Amino acid sequence: MFIVTVGGKFNDIDGFGCAIAYAELLRKEGKEAKAVFVGPFNNSVTRMALEAGGQFETDYKPSAEDQFVHVDISDGKYFAFPDKDESKIFEIYDHHYGFEEYWKERLGERSHIEHLGAAGTLIWEEFKKRGFENDISPASADLLALAILQNTLNFTSTETSDRDVQAFAELKAHISLSGDWEKRYFREITEGTESAFQEALRNDTKVIDNFLGQQTLIFSQLEIFEDPKVFFGRHKTEIDAYWAELQSKRCLINIADIISKTSLLYSDDARWLHESIKSLFPSVLESSDGYIVIPLHQRKQILKLLQK
Repeated sequence: MFIVTVGGKFNDIDGFGCAIAYAELLRKEGKEAKAVFVGPFNNSVTRMALEAGGQFETDYKPSAEDQFVHVDISDGKYFAFPDKDESKIFEIYDHHYGFEEYWKERLGERSHIEHLGAAGTLIWEEFKKRGFENDISPASADLLALAILQNTLNFTSTETSDRDVQAFAELKAHISLSGDWEKRYFREITEGTESAFQEALRNDTKVIDNFLGQQTLIFSQLEIFEDPKVFFGRHKTEIDAYWAELQSKRCLINIADIISKTSLLYSDDARWLHESIKSLFPSVLESSDGYIVIPLHQRKQILKLLQK
């Protein structure tokens, strides 16, 4: 059995759509496969995504014969089923930075890590390469389209590639979504964030141990659709309270607003923010004692800049 899965801490819409769609593709090729999620869904997996009808499980115990396909993740510390030996990993599909060479050495051509706006683009391209583009289910097409839309921040992210744009256009011929579904989807994200802010914050926070050989970095990200300063002002107390629980770990949050195409970066360490983070960006739109506002960036882009 092929187990197509993402991470153990949380699952976002890109991983959710990729796992469900790729498991479907493997089944179309005559293989036994299922999408399995062990971590909670973050607020990008909205009601629309859950109602698309994709097949998945959340309670599964792997057998000794199972092989794993990891999608939208390549850092082994955060894999679902981290106790499984690397020899059980059959493939990886990801668009994040940092582990390209590691997995190329171990998996060869079965490692697919490319710098794109969304991992969903890679999965759609696999449907095309293998001759199943006209056989994709509406559920999988819907989820891959949502994944690309959200992960490119509605095509405003600088990570967006021509391949993402093309994949999204091609998928629209196979989706069941209709009307102003893009706006409805983003509205659902906003409503989910506001109604359960602490949960949304916790479910989209990455814990990076010994970051750059130093202390642990807590890096949260929230995508929003309003003035980031207004949003930040409304939730600063809750952000600070969450960070206070974590004790002595350096914290950073990226509040990414799709409408204004700006990111507000706030840290519990104002000196580090202004001396180490601010200097990474040639254009800083606004700077205060507590935060900086920059052109729209995603967490993975900021991490890449820090790692350089």
